[in-house]
Amino acid sequence: MDKTYNYREWERKLYEKWLKHKLFRATAEEAKRSGKPTFTIMMPLPNVTDDIHLGHVLDNTN
Repeated sequence: MDKTYNYREWERKLYEKWLKHKLFRATAEEAKRSGKPTFTIMMPLPNVTDDIHLGHVLDNTN
């Protein structure tokens, strides 16, 4: 085992494997064929921790 972690080597190997197995594809047809449940990952608003966020907008509108 190498003394230090070589991320370039491992990232390259993983990326090639992901491309080979088409893990970046996300079509509805493929989701239906797989039989697996679909899901959505919600990303927070970009300024969710700043002074102004959706809660303030909803509270401060007339």
